[in-house]
Amino acid sequence: MNRIDVKTGGSAQAIAVGFLALGVGGCSLAMIASELARGRLGGAAIGVVLLGIVGVSVGLFLRARARSALAYVSDAGIGLRNGSEVPWSQVRRLTDRHARTRLGHRVVWRSELELDGHPAIWLIPQRVQNFAEVHAFLRSRPIPYVER
Repeated sequence: MNRIDVKTGGSAQAIAVGFLALGVGGCSLAMIASELARGRLGGAAIGVVLLGIVGVSVGLFLRARARSALAYVSDAGIGLRNGSEVPWSQVRRLTDRHARTRLGHRVVWRSELELDGHPAIWLIPQRVQNFAEVHAFLRSRPIPYVER
């Protein structure tokens, strides 16, 4: 039975988001408290906006991390990080989302596996070390393929 483990990158992005949340989030909270103590609402409003930006950034990071829940692919189906396995009969399609580089080249931005009864799973080439191998395996499966 063929099985390919999906090798995701290190935790550099998680560390960066943690520093963002602690650094900018802490500074904005201190700014809000300081400005409110002085009775100035303008500076406090800027602190609230900064805190909102940190919240949105952390939310987007957590959403992307939850969507990249693929642990392995095999002949039997796909394995998720939570330990469950989804057979190929429950995979609706593989969709490649493309983007253009600065030089105008078309590249895969992300691949999405759409499943029955599960949210879509993302494979982002920059986060998966063996993306070419996993993507080639997925393309060899008898599932519909869409390019967008």
